Amino acid sequence: MARPLSPADIRSFAARRWDLVADEKLRFIVERFEATGIIGSRSAARRLRERWLALHPEGASDADRDADLKAHVALKEKLDRVHNAAVRR
Repeated sequence: MARPLSPADIRSFAARRWDLVADEKLRFIVERFEATGIIGSRSAARRLRERWLALHPEGASDADRDADLKAHVALKEKLDRVHNAAVRR
């Protein structure tokens, strides 16, 4: 069984170099895309859709669609960052 978090644990977590974490995540995404290309992206999108439909067989509401649009805009921004990082390599 895991021990409870202490205040020191939380301070340590909050003090992490989040810029380095973000850089590493971006590096991973670039490498993954370079390795799998659009096929990997489409496969991931298909699996996400299947999962969503399994959880929500009734389909999407207007609120779901609004949230989805916002998520797509955020994803586009992230993809732009990945593209820019790949171009700089």
